[in-house]
Amino acid sequence: ARMKNKKNKKKKNKSAKLKSKNAAADEQDAHQSTLSRPPVVTILGHVNHGKTTLLDALRGGSTAANEAGNITQHVSAFLVERPTGETLTFLDTPGHAAFAGIRQRGAKATDVAVLVVAADEGVQEQTKEAITYLTDDNVPMVVAFTKVDKRSANVARCSQQLTMWGVFVESTGGDVPSVEVCAHTKKGLDDLLDTILLFSEEADIKNNPDHMGEAVVLDCKHITGRGTVTTAVARWGHFQQGDNIVVADKVGKLRQVHVNGKMSSIVTASQPFEFTGVDDVKPGDYIFAVPNAQQARKIAHKRCVQKELHPELDAAMLSEGSSQHLYQKHDQEEQNRDEDEDEEDDPEADNARPQLRVILKADVHGSLEAIQHQLKLELEASLLEGEEQLPVDLTIISSALGSIGEADLRMANEFDAQIYGFDVPREAASKTAENVHEFKVLYSLVDHILEQMSRMLPPTRRHISVGSGEVLQAFEISVRRNVTIPVAGLRVERGVFHKKRNFEVAIKRDGQTLHVGPLASLKIHQEKVDQVGKGKECGLQVVGWDQPFLAGDVLECVEVVVDQTRKLGRDASAKQQHMQHQAFIKSRR
Repeated sequence: ARMKNKKNKKKKNKSAKLKSKNAAADEQDAHQSTLSRPPVVTILGHVNHGKTTLLDALRGGSTAANEAGNITQHVSAFLVERPTGETLTFLDTPGHAAFAGIRQRGAKATDVAVLVVAADEGVQEQTKEAITYLTDDNVPMVVAFTKVDKRSANVARCSQQLTMWGVFVESTGGDVPSVEVCAHTKKGLDDLLDTILLFSEEADIKNNPDHMGEAVVLDCKHITGRGTVTTAVARWGHFQQGDNIVVADKVGKLRQVHVNGKMSSIVTASQPFEFTGVDDVKPGDYIFAVPNAQQARKIAHKRCVQKELHPELDAAMLSEGSSQHLYQKHDQEEQNRDEDEDEEDDPEADNARPQLRVILKADVHGSLEAIQHQLKLELEASLLEGEEQLPVDLTIISSALGSIGEADLRMANEFDAQIYGFDVPREAASKTAENVHEFKVLYSLVDHILEQMSRMLPPTRRHISVGSGEVLQAFEISVRRNVTIPVAGLRVERGVFHKKRNFEVAIKRDGQTLHVGPLASLKIHQEKVDQVGKGKECGLQVVGWDQPFLAGDVLECVEVVVDQTRKLGRDASAKQQHMQHQAFIKSRR
């Protein structure tokens, strides 16, 4: 027995040593197979600060000219190869406020960010937003001061403004590099690329080309004949045409792969690419290549179960740092998704309120997201002071990608809805339909919906105070047996009391409004008058008030203004709030 125990111990020691040698060898092989990869660079900044023009100068194209209104409304990704052989991947994001979700995903998918600041305008709203995204995700940044050729350019002022938001460029004693660039003259472009490459070397961005691929979805669109086409950027390993992939809780195969607009059978790390093979993909989802279809189905099923048990969790968002161990850790708790989806209301509910029903069709998922995000902001900003909800509802019956077809028309007729298409074609059946609206610029689409909702608004009644007074004495006049009418003996202390159709009197007692109604009678010394000014005494009766007045009651004369010109939207709402404030000030005078 002792001999057997000694033999067993020797075997265990040998196996332990062998395992440790194998682990060390595996670690050494993994280290040797890990190579540097090109950096993924995202361009962020305020609208019209020159982001797309800068990228066009880097790659020698004209992206903004192909966009409606010469503004960027889609995310784009492309490779830039230098004469010295280095390669960089650039992501361009829209600068308008509506595309906040796209910019945030761009910040999450990047290794180095270029914060574009126009030297003639300085730090603006979307600049501040971009700084927040980059700071939250600890993304290293390079500041590019654009439009330095303009007379009003002031780089020193812009640098000082950045310090107020925690960004200290090297010229102000900080460690954030900055470069002055001009896209038209190509000044500073080489310096910018050198700075980005230096950053990536210091960050030691690595990739294992032998590992199965990982990528992040940037956007997706529907193309007739190809189906759902997804745009993504590879982050680790490599993909091959035909790979089994998992995207959130969906499975599929990598098909029709395009890199830089050309068919390709292999995708390496940092390359932007397009592919088909998976439907219902959302921007921000992570893509993982797995060894076989059985493994993919197993992982997807697990995520579906987790989504049902925990609706607040989203199975698409795995931790990026541990994603290479997907097969061992696919049952871990997923991260909460950053973007919120608007809940669709029941189109048959609340019939008493006017309601605009719409069907949205767009070219890419990011456009749908931006439209709904902008509508939400505009409607929230349209609420007047003290208003909890708008008197008109907006119901999105459906939102989808692709062309406007016969199925959309049937749905629109069933729900009495309007169809809004953003940068999508119309099939033959929909070309003569009157309830179809096409747009190339996102803000024009949003403005049209707000205009339609404004037309459905019921007239609003506003009360503007024009006078007030205190009841000195209360009377009762007998008109017939057992019927009396209360009369107030009033001294006007402010403004004027009117007996006209569009004026009413509010009766207040102890700070509470008891009744509001028009004047039945207004007299001075038994003489009927149409108005009584400040400092005079009068007697009055109020229609609908049958309770005795009390000395000390406060009566307020208000002008009833029926407004049928209310417009929805942030600009219109701000103007209306200003008009109400001015009317209030005028009445107090």
